[in-house]
Amino acid sequence: MLATLEDVAKHTGYSIATVSRVVNGVDGVRSDVRNTVIQAVRELGYVARRVRASQVSTSQENKERLVEVILHRHSAQEQLQTKPQGLAVGPLSDVPVDDYLSRSWELSNDFYRSILDGILDELYQHNGKAIVQVVKNLTDPAVISSLKNHLTGVLVVGEGGPDVSEFLVACQIPVTLVDILHSGGGHEVVTTDNLTGIGQAVEHLASLGHRRLGYITGNPNATTDERAIAFTYHCGRLKVEIAPEWHAVKYDSIASTTDRIAALLVKPGRPSALVCCNDWGALSAYHAAASCHLSVPRDLSVVGFDDGLVAATLVPPLTTIRVATNDIGRMAVRLVLTQTRRGRGSITRLPTQLILRNSTMAP
Repeated sequence: MLATLEDVAKHTGYSIATVSRVVNGVDGVRSDVRNTVIQAVRELGYVARRVRASQVSTSQENKERLVEVILHRHSAQEQLQTKPQGLAVGPLSDVPVDDYLSRSWELSNDFYRSILDGILDELYQHNGKAIVQVVKNLTDPAVISSLKNHLTGVLVVGEGGPDVSEFLVACQIPVTLVDILHSGGGHEVVTTDNLTGIGQAVEHLASLGHRRLGYITGNPNATTDERAIAFTYHCGRLKVEIAPEWHAVKYDSIASTTDRIAALLVKPGRPSALVCCNDWGALSAYHAAASCHLSVPRDLSVVGFDDGLVAATLVPPLTTIRVATNDIGRMAVRLVLTQTRRGRGSITRLPTQLILRNSTMAP
């Protein structure tokens, strides 16, 4: 099997974005970094994802496709690391763009790494390759100016926000938004079926006999809004009560959300189970329960959302809703390769799956 960009990144310790810049001849990389990456490329036998010999043709459909992948992340994060004593949560900090996809941040950012893997694998199947960059500000003029007309398209992955609107107006190349819900414009969006996913979580808890639930939301954006609305809808549909003060417990970081949940758990009338907008909210619930001398799932059942790497490492392993991150990346490539300069403006939603582990039981 041919070595991949990720293989080179792991071998050198540099991020996929940095390796991508070197192999694509992009300026702005230190000479020592460039030399290290080039040496690793030679040692591993990495071959840029160009048209294979059996597919060489002068026809337009067989020419190489070049896609710019922009990973947009501006929020501070906590670094997660596996330690002998368990999962360690670091302080909230701004992540340097060159470290975002590095191995040291793998547990924290595996959601987007998995999407990126799907993008790279699918591009290979279509005789294409990617230029990957991590940016904190989509409205930075340097980001727009780096997008050249020879690109087949642009994929924007990561956080949404007002920057997305300005970027879409300024970008003259077909754009597909990847797991970013954004209304308006003629761009394609590929994301998750949030309504069904939250429904799977609520239905699972209801089937166990839970009749009083709480909900831990996520950082404010269109996706978390959808999931919060879906929680209320499915609780009403299944005639499950939402405990007072637990309609949408705010999430902003693991540490502060842990404190927020713990303060509610000591009050009377707590729910018997929690549905969480993401696995980080579930991790916060675990920590809060432990601080209140409550056991998961004996005293509190917990369901997460995403099924990131951290879910199976928790004690007990987390029941969660699996998002098809790899398939989201693959679908995004198919959409960006087939859309015109102004796309159809449609939203493609991929199915979710309930992953049963040991964090839920009958109340």
